Amino acid sequence: SFAVSGAILLSCLFRIMRVCRGFYVIIDDFSFNLVTTSDLCVAEQDWNLLQALLRRSCHSLQYLFIVLQSTIVAALILGVDDFYRLNKPTLLISGACVLIGLAQLFLCAASVTDHCERLPPFVNSLGFGRSLDADRLYLVEYMFYSQAGFYIFEVRVTRDMVLKAFYISGMATFYFATKVMAAGF
Repeated sequence: SFAVSGAILLSCLFRIMRVCRGFYVIIDDFSFNLVTTSDLCVAEQDWNLLQALLRRSCHSLQYLFIVLQSTIVAALILGVDDFYRLNKPTLLISGACVLIGLAQLFLCAASVTDHCERLPPFVNSLGFGRSLDADRLYLVEYMFYSQAGFYIFEVRVTRDMVLKAFYISGMATFYFATKVMAAGF
């Protein structure tokens, strides 16, 4: 049963990671098209399309993300409990593999947001023939204030938020492990 549930979990994980990697390609394609064409009006339309695609895709994946996030917490707590009760370190290996994959998934989603955050400075560094270009500044501000990225329930997933969630999960696991160990002695 663990193999089946682990396979289903990993298939969901790889599906979302593939979508995130697709976002990287789309964002890089936007940058490449901007550099090769230098058309800021088309770039603004492409940015709108990119941002709408990110929002719509994230909206369709948000429930799966919440299930995977709660799986991390449950796997940590139940893994510590199983390890303590059964005293078999080999039980932790399979759970650790799943947890590493889930952690990589959340970092991958946060890196989509990081990738979007780096685009406005990149566009600002491009020279379109003039040293001060009002259209370029408009596009940079528009991209910056649009706050494109990976969203779950209208909350932007950032690297800082993911690292804080890992910290809180680790603290909860440590708390639970000490309670389980104290109750056993």
